[in-house]
Amino acid sequence: MFVGFKYILIILVLLVSTNLLLPLLVFTWDVLQNPGCITLRVEDVSYISEEELKAKISASYCSSVLLKNVKITIGSKVFEFNYITKGVSVGEVMLIKSDLEEGIREIEMSIAGIYRVALRFK
Repeated sequence: MFVGFKYILIILVLLVSTNLLLPLLVFTWDVLQNPGCITLRVEDVSYISEEELKAKISASYCSSVLLKNVKITIGSKVFEFNYITKGVSVGEVMLIKSDLEEGIREIEMSIAGIYRVALRFK
């Protein structure tokens, strides 16, 4: 009786491990196959006032693995996408001149809601 339970437990552990690792493996494979898989662009910048700007942030993404809680820090402003799926996601952000000059400082995301990744630029 306990011998069968042991094998069932081993199979369950393997299935759960596979389901946890699969999104990371697929994401890594997609990025290695296409280094331009994730592209961020700041577009359509227009002045609201002398110091304040309005811009569109577009994120192009080629993988089928969902990216959740994506935070992009531009200068002192933080812009968030709740999630990014395969294709293009677009949002608007208000910036000041110095933010745009400083550029992207940090990108933080969660791969499939499981693995948190943060990239910091200096």
